[in-house]
Amino acid sequence: MLDETLVGGVKTNLAFLHRVLAHPAFASAELDTGFILRHEAQLLPALSELPQAFWQLAADAFIQSEPAQRRPGGDRAAPELPGCQPRGARHPPGRQPVPALAGQTAHRQPLRPDCRREASHHPHGGLTAPMNGSIVRVLVELGQAVEAGTALVVLEAMKMEHSIRAPEAGTVKAIYYSEGELVGDGTVLVELS
Repeated sequence: MLDETLVGGVKTNLAFLHRVLAHPAFASAELDTGFILRHEAQLLPALSELPQAFWQLAADAFIQSEPAQRRPGGDRAAPELPGCQPRGARHPPGRQPVPALAGQTAHRQPLRPDCRREASHHPHGGLTAPMNGSIVRVLVELGQAVEAGTALVVLEAMKMEHSIRAPEAGTVKAIYYSEGELVGDGTVLVELS
């Protein structure tokens, strides 16, 4: 049944469940609260790079679902900006699953044609919190010059740390919150000039 299950849009533990059910100790009903720990090497293998077969499946699925869009050089357009959201009725909202190996599912997201244009005109000013959370660290000071990609603030949300980075080079014009303060989704944290 697990082999026939495909879940799109969210990460699941289907591959782990498959390994548990396929384990000889599980089939022999050698079960207790130490089962996973005893068989950790087989049930929770170390992460490795995805095999070439996965990338071939992903490329085939992408090519079959997209119109033949061309760049000036004649090469096929590819989704280069993962932050861009799909638009229009051609694709259902959200991510689309690409079948992979060993019960895993990867996702691709179609690129909007106007995405590159919007990304190149990113507002050079306020940098906002991507979700509700608390400020863990402020990594810059007023007046500090920063390069594109410099981490400015670290926000903790949903038990994960998120680095808010400079979209381009500039100078820190304002810092609106201190370490330990709670902020809401969309709150401006830092302003660059």
